Amino acid sequence: MAELKISNNMKLITKKNISFSLAVVMAGLIITSATAAPKTEEHVSLANPALNEFVADYMASFDDAEFEMPAQVKLYNAQDELVFDGSAEEMDSEQQTLLRQAKLLTTMGSAKYYKIFH
Repeated sequence: MAELKISNNMKLITKKNISFSLAVVMAGLIITSATAAPKTEEHVSLANPALNEFVADYMASFDDAEFEMPAQVKLYNAQDELVFDGSAEEMDSEQQTLLRQAKLLTTMGSAKYYKIFH
């Protein structure tokens, strides 16, 4: 008869009971860890003057750097359509921006072939 009581008690342990028990334990751990997290007054703001100064200095370093322009340029977009074909000196600022975003495919003589992949 003792064996019968043990088997009846084993029936009480089901997947549903185990899942519920694990969920309760996980909820307790989450609540405990959330309340135990250290509270700091330090925070990073996008309006931080030090961050603004760093970004301004970083961008100024690009303004001073010269971008080497090849003699002849053929620039293609992502659909393999020719966007620009000519001398680098003839490029306007928008075309120069596209050239900086493009990847060099190959060089043939003084001509360089670029493609924008995005």
